[in-house]
Amino acid sequence: MNPEYVPEWEQILGIPVNDFFPFRRIVRLITPAGDWVVKPVRDPVQLRWWMSVDRELRFRGFRSMPPIYTDGSRWLITPMIDGFPVSYRDRNQVRKAARLLALFHRLGRGLATPPFHRKRHPFLHRLDARLSEFARLLKTCEGMEGEIGELIRQYGRQYYRYGMEARKQIAEYPLSLLFEREWRGRFVVHQDLASHNWLLDRRGKLWLIDFETADYDWQLGDLWQLLSRVLPEQNWNSSVWHEVIAVYGEIRPLSSMELSILRKLLGFPNEFFRESLGVVKGRRGYHPEVVIPYLKRIAEATGRWRRFLRTIR
Repeated sequence: MNPEYVPEWEQILGIPVNDFFPFRRIVRLITPAGDWVVKPVRDPVQLRWWMSVDRELRFRGFRSMPPIYTDGSRWLITPMIDGFPVSYRDRNQVRKAARLLALFHRLGRGLATPPFHRKRHPFLHRLDARLSEFARLLKTCEGMEGEIGELIRQYGRQYYRYGMEARKQIAEYPLSLLFEREWRGRFVVHQDLASHNWLLDRRGKLWLIDFETADYDWQLGDLWQLLSRVLPEQNWNSSVWHEVIAVYGEIRPLSSMELSILRKLLGFPNEFFRESLGVVKGRRGYHPEVVIPYLKRIAEATGRWRRFLRTIR
């Protein structure tokens, strides 16, 4: 970051900035009032919407998110949390995340803040887009070099069939009505529940961070995303499924239809699709040295995954 931005950060915080340096793809600020993290605003309209939702959620009692300081257009600054990202291999941390997500969902229903855009990309459309994108990738994989090419050639078509099968099964439910009800009811979702977006501080308090993808949508999609990331790390242990559902359901109860849909959704190989596409297309944050071993673990666990699906059904 350029030093010329320092006066802008000082104006937002109202205190001097003594130093700054790169930190986890963002910038860390050193000030007399402690450390802060700053990053550029990607979508000012979405940010202003989120600031209103943030105020509503805090008023309702949800305060497990860092306070935001911003000029409303260029910069977003939050206090530095002294902690570490959650590990989805730690069952205790997974339970904490499920409990906090349920509270976020329960308190984030029926909000007064209007939607920040008219054009919507609901959950099911995003699912179809990912399936279509992976289908296009399969058509070009024959000439693809390296380990990623080998993995896609060996497992890609099988996983695409699994995706089509799951998509056909969830189409049997009245999803459009469910999506529309929650969007019109202003149910908030996070939509990026990677483990690094949960921070556990030194006192054991869990924080949910990074709301640039937040919107009004189908809340079950968030729970599915959490489970689809947690369960591969837990070797598709069905007891972890039961724990997460129980912990989440204590705070935000799930209907029998939602549970049935969730079981079918876990047959959609979203992790394999997303990670493969991320590496091949060179997307930010998808480093081959990290993603390829992860894809190998997913592929090696295919049998366990399919047995898990039969168990929970």
